[in-house]
Amino acid sequence: MKRNILSIIWMAVFLAFGSRAQASTSSTSATATIVAPVSLGLVRDLDFGTIIPGAIQGTVSVNPATGVRTPAGGVTLVNSIYGAALFNITGTRDRAYTIKFPNKSITIKNASNKTMTVNLFTSDLPGSGNGIYNGTYDASGKALFHVGGTLTVAANQAPGAYTGTFNVEVNYN
Repeated sequence: MKRNILSIIWMAVFLAFGSRAQASTSSTSATATIVAPVSLGLVRDLDFGTIIPGAIQGTVSVNPATGVRTPAGGVTLVNSIYGAALFNITGTRDRAYTIKFPNKSITIKNASNKTMTVNLFTSDLPGSGNGIYNGTYDASGKALFHVGGTLTVAANQAPGAYTGTFNVEVNYN
């Protein structure tokens, strides 16, 4: 009986003061960074200039870093205006961005629907070799970059002014 009374006392003490679980509290921060929307503007189109086609297929490449055009195969370059496309972009200062070309090649057409292909788009920004190029906005949140490419000219290509469009995509890294 003494034992039962002692057990009851211990049980009462245990229930009164109980074995509470260890609780721990910590805090953390919630953060967010707001960046300015990316704005992309065209300053100058990609222009391969005036070309005389030959009896065999040829190409004309425009270097994005220098703007120089280089013929290969059956084409002759005529003294004319030509050059790499030039884009200006704005965003958040000192932030990194990436440009890429969603289209690997495009077709340009003349008024008679004759076509040529432009491909191998490149930029004067540092690239990873897979069509993705990287840059950083300056202290005012601005940047410029050039785009070049390669035009394939068929043997005896039909005369005319050929035009077409290509897309450039800019995103924050």
